[in-house]
Amino acid sequence: MTPFMWWAEHWWYGMTIAIVFHFFAWFSKGGRWSSWWSKA
Repeated sequence: MTPFMWWAEHWWYGMTIAIVFHFFAWFSKGGRWSSWWSKA
């Protein structure tokens, strides 16, 4: 099984991690969308 095939079957896993990380970063910055990505 190639990495791409694994990702195709488990895309929700990475998506969930990304959403949780983004929410945590946004929340830790006080809930502002200003520019948390530049400080993460």
